[in-house]
Amino acid sequence: KNNLEKKVFLLDPVKGREKEKLLFDCDVFVIPSLYEGLPTTLFEAMVYGKPIVCTDLPGMRNVIEDWKNGFLVEAGSPVELANKIKLVLENDNLSRKMAKNNKRTVRKYDWSEIAKEIEKVYEEVLKC
Repeated sequence: KNNLEKKVFLLDPVKGREKEKLLFDCDVFVIPSLYEGLPTTLFEAMVYGKPIVCTDLPGMRNVIEDWKNGFLVEAGSPVELANKIKLVLENDNLSRKMAKNNKRTVRKYDWSEIAKEIEKVYEEVLKC
C-alpha cells in the first residue's frame, strides 16, 4: 500500500556476519514487541550506535530514555511507532546524539563491569 517493500525488511532470524552487516547498515533499530523481557538484540544495536525505537515494556524501559538514546512507544500503537521512526530518520542531529549515547550507555552492561558490581555486593555482604 505504501510502497515500502524496498525500504523495510522483515527477516527470519539471522546470525553471525549477516547479523553484523545488518546492524552496521541499518539507520534505526526497531523492537515493536507486545511482550518482551530485555532482549540481547537491544544491546547489540546499541554497540553499533543505532538509535532505538521500541515498545514501552518494563525491561526496555530500564535502558531506553526518550530523546536520549531512543524512543519508547505504547505497545500496539503503529502510528506512534511510525512517527518516532520517521522522527529519527529525518533528524540527523537527533540520530547522531542517540547513537553516541547508546555507545556510552551499553558500556554499563558489559559483563566485566557487571561482574565488578556483583563482587562489590558480595564484599559488602561479607562485612556484615
